[in-house]
Amino acid sequence: MLNPTFSGSKDVGGADADLIVGKTLIDIKSTKSARLRREDLYQLVGYTLLDYEDVFGLDEVALYLARRPKMVSWRLRPLLEEMAGEAVDPAELREDLRTLLERENGERVGFRAKTRSRKR
Repeated sequence: MLNPTFSGSKDVGGADADLIVGKTLIDIKSTKSARLRREDLYQLVGYTLLDYEDVFGLDEVALYLARRPKMVSWRLRPLLEEMAGEAVDPAELREDLRTLLERENGERVGFRAKTRSRKR
């Protein structure tokens, strides 16, 4: 599937990935650098966590380095556990992210509403 969006995409102002093949989320990078950046992994993990209902059933993430060409992949749960430094449940992480973003977005909406009412 090309350019999938996730149920949580709206909570971050819009987010669409590059490609899903089977149960693997693939992000395509065309930079000259052969180095993997931490931010690229954060982006991939973020996409998987924005799939709140686990609609895509993702269990692997990958970066395709188009100028090499080379693909590097990670199993999702071990990657999440390595990043967290402990055992994690991806479903719980998705729900935690959803709760955090909904609270944060609600507070912003409340703040804007209060600001508008003061200006009147």
